Amino acid sequence: MHNFKKALFFGLILVFSSVLLAQPNFVKQIQITKEDVKATVSAFKAVSFKFPKQLEDRLEVEIARKLFQLSVDEHINTEDGFLMSKLFVFDQAQTELQLNGLTESDTIIGFLIASPAITLPIIMAKNRKEDCDSPLIIPQEVWRKGLPDPDYTRIPNEVSHQIIHHSASDNAITDYANLVRSFYIFHAEVNGWSDIGYNYLIAPDGSVYAGRDPGVNLSQDDVLGAHFCGSNNSTMGICMLGTFNNIVPTTQALQALEQLLVWKSAKENLDPLAHLAHPLNQNLGTIAGHRDGCATLCPGDSMYVLLPLMRQKTLDRLHGCGVYPFVSESQTMTQQLQLFPNPATKNGFTIKSVSEIQEVALYSIDGKQLRKWNVNQKEITLSAANLQMGGVFLLKIRLANQQFISRKLIIRPF
Repeated sequence: MHNFKKALFFGLILVFSSVLLAQPNFVKQIQITKEDVKATVSAFKAVSFKFPKQLEDRLEVEIARKLFQLSVDEHINTEDGFLMSKLFVFDQAQTELQLNGLTESDTIIGFLIASPAITLPIIMAKNRKEDCDSPLIIPQEVWRKGLPDPDYTRIPNEVSHQIIHHSASDNAITDYANLVRSFYIFHAEVNGWSDIGYNYLIAPDGSVYAGRDPGVNLSQDDVLGAHFCGSNNSTMGICMLGTFNNIVPTTQALQALEQLLVWKSAKENLDPLAHLAHPLNQNLGTIAGHRDGCATLCPGDSMYVLLPLMRQKTLDRLHGCGVYPFVSESQTMTQQLQLFPNPATKNGFTIKSVSEIQEVALYSIDGKQLRKWNVNQKEITLSAANLQMGGVFLLKIRLANQQFISRKLIIRPF
């Protein structure tokens, strides 16, 4: 019997080895046909499994002396009778796994992910609570070092909803760069998506990672992602790294999320307390959870119950910056203040108001003030000189009654 078990063990290793297929860029695929046998495989720091639908809620995998249930990744829709598990990520490279719950006729596909380790430069700073600037962002060229760049046609997206997710990853993970890199490979090479699905990812230490690559013509927050139940138009995806079914994110992570929501709400003139129509929900909040669009536990109960407070804190912060957002331009608002032409050209743009305009400030998309004009009249034409590269900007207009109005201004390159 001992020799039989030994033979079965090495036989299974042979099965693994014979079907180990080198996938492009850091993914190896294995086929598993036997249960309850610990197998030695190529080193990996993340793994997911594709399994028959009839095995849902029956499979477990043991890795690093921990037992994990193969819960379904709700972001992935398969049409071949198979399901994809969520991604399991580890700080240290693993070489053994044991899958439990298989029958003799079942076959499971495993996807082993191993990206080269990197060390991030220390670029983070404490989030500034007194302003509406963007938080500091770890860009793709830093965290994606050594990995292939995505190559696809980006789609511009006008955002009216900020969607909060959780990654459903182990809260014990401390190598956040590896976690983000693993999700990038998982989304792009295993799922077959063009890029990582989220626009931003926020780590427990408050680090904010730029997610989906906007390319050279779009901004990070305005590129269409892949995260919201197959209906991503008008949404920006923010993923909180961790699992928040029973615990809340760290204070640092929540502060970074708040800063990101404040900045984006200011940029787009979004009322954090408002609800707007979306194909998945006719009453979807401008700040919402993944579960508000489809049947999912994301972003976890403990994170989801924080959203009302997060909306109110975002609005309070906006008011502290002198931003009083509106959701849509009603006829009254349009008559009160007009901005034309928009997009603007090298000839500049005109602001016309029914009440006296006292001040106009022009901000970049990352919240930096570029120009300021003292006006004291009801109509003014302003120059776009020195903005030949064009882009998307935010105008903050102060009227004589101390009312602030914010408008998005597009300037065409010239």
